[in-house]
Amino acid sequence: MHMSHRSPSTSRRRALSSFLAGVLTLAVVLGSACTGGGGATGAATPAPTSNTRGETLAKVKARGVLRVGVNDALPGFGYLQPDGTFAGFDVDFGRAIAAAVLGDAKKVELVPVSATNRFEALQSGQIDVLLRNTSWTIGRDTTIGMSFSVPTSTLGQESRETRHAIITCRDVHKWYGQFHALRGVTVDIYEGEVVVVVGPSGSAKSTFLRALNRLEPHTSGEIEFDGHRLDAHTPKLHRVRAEMGMVFQGFNLFPHLSVLENVTLAPRLVRHVPEAEAEAHARELLARVGMGDHAERYPGQLSGGQQQRVAIARALAMSPKVMLFDEPTSALDPEMTREVLDVIQDLAHGGMTMVIVTHEMGFAREVADRVLFFDEGQIIEEGPPAQVLGNPREERTRRFLAQAF
Repeated sequence: MHMSHRSPSTSRRRALSSFLAGVLTLAVVLGSACTGGGGATGAATPAPTSNTRGETLAKVKARGVLRVGVNDALPGFGYLQPDGTFAGFDVDFGRAIAAAVLGDAKKVELVPVSATNRFEALQSGQIDVLLRNTSWTIGRDTTIGMSFSVPTSTLGQESRETRHAIITCRDVHKWYGQFHALRGVTVDIYEGEVVVVVGPSGSAKSTFLRALNRLEPHTSGEIEFDGHRLDAHTPKLHRVRAEMGMVFQGFNLFPHLSVLENVTLAPRLVRHVPEAEAEAHARELLARVGMGDHAERYPGQLSGGQQQRVAIARALAMSPKVMLFDEPTSALDPEMTREVLDVIQDLAHGGMTMVIVTHEMGFAREVADRVLFFDEGQIIEEGPPAQVLGNPREERTRRFLAQAF
């Protein structure tokens, strides 16, 4: 989530106050009242009834303290200061919710959580509220009128009905001559969600990913991205496609260009960003992926893991709404694999919408909000990682995981 350096005007502060007041009515679920999911990490929680919300709010009021989960390793949003106290934007927002619920911003207990245990803490009742940072959108600008990103507070995890599906697939098929690759794929990808696609080799996982931005035209069915229907008649497809960053198995860096030139090329040519601005942004991104000291080097001077991190920075340089990863670590050794996975996990912490095809089951458990299991061009099973990877319903999923683990 990026915040500008401008301070909001008085009217915008009032708009934010109104937004905070509306949080309670828009909230979906409180941790101690979660149903389903079995307390699993990253589990998607079904929408409860308003009675369930009311009962849990009553428990919070009876206790007199609102327990707020804060990621303690995300500077700017939540972090521990040297004196052992919390600070950050999430902290301020949590106190605002405590003020709305209990009438006193000081009646809040800040509990450190991580990306791997936040939902488990929520569903087990260790915390009542989980704050998730989401990126700025035109819709939020229209509704809230703020000049910077505004976090949405989730009392528990949002139900899918309240979230924006940025990618929609309906009965998608893909034929290669007589070979039926994709067989009626129907799925929604929600804004801010991390979806991991797993399955055996040859199950059309990569074909599905490439169809999402029409690098692989589908034969029939419907694919929509951010309100744009993707087909042979999509006007200015290149502009729509520019909103999706993609990282491939191969690094595909231009060998004759430096690292910095590789990252700045697309923003300058496609988005017409001034060279100085593109370079400054590129250096920020390279620092973010741990490659800030390598900006003047050439791809041939880098390891595989370093090249893949540059490829991620290059995709991010276009400021995409969605990132697509097609087995980004398949060509890397274990040590380099960890380097790349750490970068992707950092993006997940920041709220980036991502669809990731991978064979790294441990990583899928850590980072996914939802897992799709593919076989023979179909989604055989989907759900939170703890369910799909830990307690799958389908026999085909169980057989695959028995081999994978």
